Amino acid sequence: MESNAVNSADLVNLCREIVIYLSDRDPAPRQVLLSLPCLTPNDLRAFEEAMGKTPIRTRGPASTSEAKEDEGETIGLASVL
Repeated sequence: MESNAVNSADLVNLCREIVIYLSDRDPAPRQVLLSLPCLTPNDLRAFEEAMGKTPIRTRGPASTSEAKEDEGETIGLASVL
């Protein structure tokens, strides 16, 4: 179960890094996210604000508490979408 939390957090961080990296260069990430059903521009703004407040964790072994914290952040970000 703990490895799933770590893997999940790694995937969320990777997606976050991709969106942040590409959003400055191309409008495509925002357009793709806005094409998702039930995602409003306000939801996307809230998601972007949440991404900006959540620090990017470097890859590597995470403690159980870090994994649980990342899992909580994942759930929080997913609830915005």
